[in-house]
Formats: sequence, structure tokens, C-alpha cells
Amino acid sequence: MKRNSYYDIDKIFLRGLTVRDIAEPLPSFDSETPAKTVRSDMDQHHIQVAGVRKDGFVSGYLEYADLGEGPCGQFCHPIQEAKILSGSAHLSELVLALDQVPYLFVVFLGEVSGIVTRTDLDDPPVRIWLFGLISLIEMRFLTLIDHRFQDDSWQQYLSNQRID
Repeated sequence: MKRNSYYDIDKIFLRGLTVRDIAEPLPSFDSETPAKTVRSDMDQHHIQVAGVRKDGFVSGYLEYADLGEGPCGQFCHPIQEAKILSGSAHLSELVLALDQVPYLFVVFLGEVSGIVTRTDLDDPPVRIWLFGLISLIEMRFLTLIDHRFQDDSWQQYLSNQRID
């Protein structure tokens, strides 16, 4: 394997996995649905955040903890731009964005229709992506070591067990 192949892996692998690969569908309720019904459904499915539909489209969201009595639309929050990410965004963008908020809404086909939470970072595609990132770093260090040390003199900095 040639040493510079990490550039190819970066282009193909790391940028190939996107937010849509780990996003979950955003459950949503009509704004006139009674909060009691919404709370029951959210309990049953272990959901903390759901979309609120008005005229057939998600126009806001609600959090389980905010639900009271009456129609769920009265507990609706507007979806702010800072909480939205495109489904085609790279996982690196997702990780940086989830550092600021506990969940993000995902846009598919121009509409908010998905959600990603910090818990989703434990999904297999993300773990594979992180392993790939570590492998890229390792390959880059190998290239730097080969460039800096033209012979095996770098081994003096490692223990015998590490060299083995």
C-alpha cells in the first residue's frame, strides 16, 4: 500500500458518510392533537422530542418535559436555524454541531423530517467513521516518521514491547 493513500481514504470514506446515514425519522403530531395523547405516544416510544405539523408540514417542535394540558401546538417551539443540519452534511459537521446542542433536526428534500441526538453517535456507522479517522491519523504519522527518519533510528524512542 502506498503511503499517500490516506488522501484517497479521506475523500471516499470520511466524506462519504453523512448525517442521513444515522438520522432517525422525526415523529410529528398535528398541532391540534391533545398533549395528553402526544405524551402517551412519546412515553410508549421513549421519545423526548417530536415535530409539530401545521398544514401538513413540520413547523416546530416540542419537548416531552414541556407538555401540559391542551393542544400540543401551544407547547411548540420554532425550529431555529442553529438546530438544523442538512442530511448531506458530513459526520464531522454533525459532531461539531452536537457539541453545542443535545439534538439536531435533519433536512431531507427541503423539509425537516429527521433528528439526530448525541446518543446516535454510538451507532455503528459513526464508530466505523471514528475507526477510519484513527487509521488515517496513524497512516499520516507513519508518513511523517518515514520522512523524518530515513532509517530505523526512530525505534530508539520506543520500548522493546512497543517495537514487538
